[in-house]
Amino acid sequence: MKEALKSASIPDHEKSRDEWSRILRKLLSPEEILLPDGTINQDYFKPAVYKKNKVFSLDGEKTWGSYEWNLLKTALCSYAVGDWQQIRENFLTRWSEEIIEEQTKYVLGTSDIQSYIGWKATSSSEIDDILEKNRKLAIEEGRWIENLYVSDSMMDLKSNKCMNESCV
Repeated sequence: MKEALKSASIPDHEKSRDEWSRILRKLLSPEEILLPDGTINQDYFKPAVYKKNKVFSLDGEKTWGSYEWNLLKTALCSYAVGDWQQIRENFLTRWSEEIIEEQTKYVLGTSDIQSYIGWKATSSSEIDDILEKNRKLAIEEGRWIENLYVSDSMMDLKSNKCMNESCV
């Protein structure tokens, strides 16, 4: 460990406490506990039932966390909704275009993103505003299901009960 700290070659009087913490975390912690910048991935410590947006693949389980959400929001400020290939190539390289499209639904808070295809956000806060608008509208209409505003066509697919009664 002393060798690893020496290879960091950063005298402690020149670095802040947070920077030293990140360096030590990167040296001593398993990769899955950390985000790329060396901060702690809080989702790692949550029980599996509370982890948001688990994605299963043939390679095993991957979790879509706050780091990926922030990358997706940044990508939606650079590329339009629907430019899945560009978003994948430039921002979310380890995720498939299908997963990126699915997660975009959660970022925007709607099961039907067709009306957003071609739209490009100007800021992350604009995306947050759309999510909140969709959430409020869905709650008023009784269509907020699993953190999405479920459209008429999706309600029809869910079940006849959803077509006749509130699904919430």
